[in-house]
Amino acid sequence: MAGARTIIAGNRIQRLLDARDFPWRESQADLIARHFIVDDPWYGRHRIVLVDREPPLFAGLLRPVHFEADPDSDPSMPPLRLTGWLWAGRKGLLQSRAMASLGQAADALRAALGPPEADDTSNTRGWRWRDGPASVALSCFPPTLNRGSASGSAGRRVSEACRFTILTGYRADCTDEERGWIEAFAPFATLFDGQDRTDIAALAPRQAVLDYVREPFPGCERVRGAIGRSAGGEAVILATDQLYVVPAPEVDHVHVDRMTAGRGPGQAVMSLACRGRFGSRPVRRINAAFAANPDGLNERAARIAEWLGVPCLLGDPYPDG
Repeated sequence: MAGARTIIAGNRIQRLLDARDFPWRESQADLIARHFIVDDPWYGRHRIVLVDREPPLFAGLLRPVHFEADPDSDPSMPPLRLTGWLWAGRKGLLQSRAMASLGQAADALRAALGPPEADDTSNTRGWRWRDGPASVALSCFPPTLNRGSASGSAGRRVSEACRFTILTGYRADCTDEERGWIEAFAPFATLFDGQDRTDIAALAPRQAVLDYVREPFPGCERVRGAIGRSAGGEAVILATDQLYVVPAPEVDHVHVDRMTAGRGPGQAVMSLACRGRFGSRPVRRINAAFAANPDGLNERAARIAEWLGVPCLLGDPYPDG
């Protein structure tokens, strides 16, 4: 249903990926067909796809940029998270090599992305750039903050390197038909007060439901915090953390997670459980509404489920946190 993706005007991170000819819009299926899935040779815990390109995305890569293969997400969608390691080489003292790698990586990005924000933790030093739903994060593990040895077969070079994570922020544009549905949108129910939430254009989408996500456009604000259907009933439309357009037959049921007070204060989360055309996981959930009371969404969920003609499933209560 989605249209071809056009680059967001002014998104520096996406422009950088384009300038370096990285295939960030290509589907997981196409990338896997060219580069194959392998067991991570460094850590072995994950199945990854090493996107080996010439020239490489960045100078000093310890190995090609990779993404984790997810059999439960739509293979026709691009991977949202790209990861890699940059190494500045055996420069200076051992204690300073991790910071040298971080500095080299940051210097390589500043010209294109501008000044970053600090992104330090108790045992890392790092920098982060954000632009809309896209981000680039750099981090290193200085020996003075990490007394243990590097894990995995990558050895010392990883402890001397800088890790980077790119969230591409990919979202498909609406088709002309979908834009028409949204421009004529009439809400069935309110999900939350749209004025109380962060601008969805700046929130990164989730891989699990990326096939339902659309790029926000001027005028789609009318959907914010509400749920409705296209005039012909072909699609369910809602805007919570993202703008979603879901083929109506793929909505399997409405689900409510009910959490009683535990470490947390208790809450309820209502979601649309959707069945895709791929993978082994029976449903994927789009979070639609939240309430502080564990039973605060029961009535609304039942009403929406009846309107959609699907079951409403109330989860057994469990402690929050």
